[in-house]
Amino acid sequence: MYRTRQYFVFFAFMSILLFLFARLFCLQVIDYSKFSDMASEQHNKILKIEPRRGTIFDRFMEPLAINLDAPSVYCDPRAVKDKERTSGILAEILRMDRSVLLDRVSRDKAFVWIKRKVDPETAEKIKKHDLSGIHFLTESKRKYSNDNMAAHVIGFVGIDNDGLEGLEFLLDDKLKGKPGWRHLVRDARMRTVLFNEEDSMPAQNGYNLVLTIDSVIQFIVEEELQWMVDKFNAKRGSVIVMDPYSGRILALANYPDYDLNKYFDAPRDFMKDSAVASVYEPGSVFKIVTASAALNEEAVEMDTSIFCENGEFRTRGRILHDYHPYGRLIFTDVIVKSSNIGTVKVAQELGKKTVYDYVERFGFGRKTGIDLPGEVGGISRHPSKWSRSDITTIPIGQGI
Repeated sequence: MYRTRQYFVFFAFMSILLFLFARLFCLQVIDYSKFSDMASEQHNKILKIEPRRGTIFDRFMEPLAINLDAPSVYCDPRAVKDKERTSGILAEILRMDRSVLLDRVSRDKAFVWIKRKVDPETAEKIKKHDLSGIHFLTESKRKYSNDNMAAHVIGFVGIDNDGLEGLEFLLDDKLKGKPGWRHLVRDARMRTVLFNEEDSMPAQNGYNLVLTIDSVIQFIVEEELQWMVDKFNAKRGSVIVMDPYSGRILALANYPDYDLNKYFDAPRDFMKDSAVASVYEPGSVFKIVTASAALNEEAVEMDTSIFCENGEFRTRGRILHDYHPYGRLIFTDVIVKSSNIGTVKVAQELGKKTVYDYVERFGFGRKTGIDLPGEVGGISRHPSKWSRSDITTIPIGQGI
């Protein structure tokens, strides 16, 4: 009986030992990768470091788009003690739907955004309540110094600082920079105990951008453009101011415009950059192109006399009129007084092939290559596609 108990204890002990050995073998050999990955995930954290977006300046280095630090609110739902109270307080301060917030603080996750990039005053109101599980993270927020100024040139970024319109969109890869990362080692309570510099990479901040825009000229242009659109009850208007010697754009404005800091409130139609993305007939200013062709081809001299038919001229199946009836004008006055009849007579002397050649050489129908998204090239038809009367309309800026 005594020996039987000895055998029982011995086999029981050996069974337990074999079980422990088998369990140890499973943990350290068979499931090694699984638990190794779990431990690595728990103790190692890769923290993404956002780069600072480049600043946009005007030609005199006045900032037009800058970065500000903004607190973002997030929560660890598992650490939120009173979910009803927490969602109620947040809903009141953030002016959000309480049911939406209750859903967020009730999720089985370690990280959930509540609201990103709030103003510092709002963040302070939340902090005063000392809500469990509610934390803050400092992010970079784009700020446009002059609200509406040069809105169609600068454009704007979204909540993640990705360019969505204007130069912010076109040069996004240059402005946004490249993110870095920081390798942190944590203990069992998730406290950071070590910063591994060798396995970390600093963020590469974005390039700054200096425009040719002159803020003073831009301000004056926008003010005058708004006044003119309102005065004549126009649907919209555009102005481009260029340095004629260098081609630099000193101002580019469209109206209606919108506040870059509140772009989400603006109608989509207001965001269209009509200065580069709309097609329209140039009208009488195009007579300079016809005049340049006539002088360069020596079809006329500056003082060549041209009979302007006293304001009415029947040609190519249509009747041309001048705003004021003129008799004989020298070529200089044909352009000064913007005579349709005089300009068309000169164009007919040149012929449609020559007129079209100068239209092409002046770049009509092609994109300029301006550093703005959405540019269209315009419409300039080949002479083979001209109608019989086009030689009487294109030289005065109609039908192009």
